[in-house]
Amino acid sequence: KPVGNSRTLNEGSALRYFSKGFVIVADRDASFTIEVPAKTAAVTDLFSGRRVMVEKGKAGVSLISQVYPSGKTYPMGRIFKYD
Repeated sequence: KPVGNSRTLNEGSALRYFSKGFVIVADRDASFTIEVPAKTAAVTDLFSGRRVMVEKGKAGVSLISQVYPSGKTYPMGRIFKYD
């Protein structure tokens, strides 16, 4: 269930919170520090399965684009679940 509106993180990227996690979309490689609800110990990237520990209410996450055989990179998104 969405919680609030989506937010622009920087040019080309956006964040949307949900009741059980958040989604980040970006058009290039990027790293972000995302605030998470109190008592959240970690977040899990549902694409990679990677668990990111939360420190002082914030999680540091990165999105790395893939280069396709054409040489182009495409926009990407990741779903993170609160643990």
